[in-house]
Amino acid sequence: MMVRGASGSNSSRGSDRASRIRQARRQIKTDQRDAERLVRLLMIDALHAVRVPTPEARVVRAGLGDVPLAAAVELISSSP
Repeated sequence: MMVRGASGSNSSRGSDRASRIRQARRQIKTDQRDAERLVRLLMIDALHAVRVPTPEARVVRAGLGDVPLAAAVELISSSP
């Protein structure tokens, strides 16, 4: 069935439906797509190493230098 749009051009409902399906498919995340993307990024050397700070470094960065280390680590460890 052909439908005349506001601009006066003809478009089929089938192509509109296919377009919506393609858009929805792009929005769905899957492990397979994530894995393929990671492989592509690794192949072009676009991933960078990261370092997870130690609890002591987190204390210093949080400005808790005057709090005893054990108490500061406990505060940071219990935070979400």
